[in-house]
Amino acid sequence: MDLRKDFRAGDQVMVTSGDQKGMKGWVVEVLENRAVVFDLDKLQQVEVLFLHLEFYEEWDSVCLRSLSDVSKPKNEDDRKMKHDPNRKFIGKEVMIVGANHFKACRGVIRDTTWEGEASVELALFNHPRQEKFHLSHLRLVRENSLCEIQNGKKTQYRKRSPPRGTPRLELQRPSLDDI
Repeated sequence: MDLRKDFRAGDQVMVTSGDQKGMKGWVVEVLENRAVVFDLDKLQQVEVLFLHLEFYEEWDSVCLRSLSDVSKPKNEDDRKMKHDPNRKFIGKEVMIVGANHFKACRGVIRDTTWEGEASVELALFNHPRQEKFHLSHLRLVRENSLCEIQNGKKTQYRKRSPPRGTPRLELQRPSLDDI
């Protein structure tokens, strides 16, 4: 089994041994067991064997900070402010309402923000798609009713009965035997 580096055009490399040791550049072409490297200092192309090359990344400086410096909430009010009160709606089935081209579509809340927005995964044409909506444009689906969502709270809507004399339409799903 032969294990070797997989250099590709566009990789930044450094020559670690051989005549060109210390040269830094970009791979512009890959040949059988060598690469053509564009030398950044001399502005020329040089062929270098793979065994003399290493991947290279240039770091100007990295400033690390102590993890102990992270401030902790001082009181209960600060802790509550950092908590998203709308997270309890994640995973709940909702219906989109309001003047919007997704009106009457159903979906599942996948993420929320404390500002009152939600990422909803809509199942449109069997292709899941996530869209952002304000919570005021969503209603929780509960059996045969919808619940309004307001500022982290929910308000129950009662199921509306059709007017008297309206025929009741019962839809039945076809069984696999009917197909």
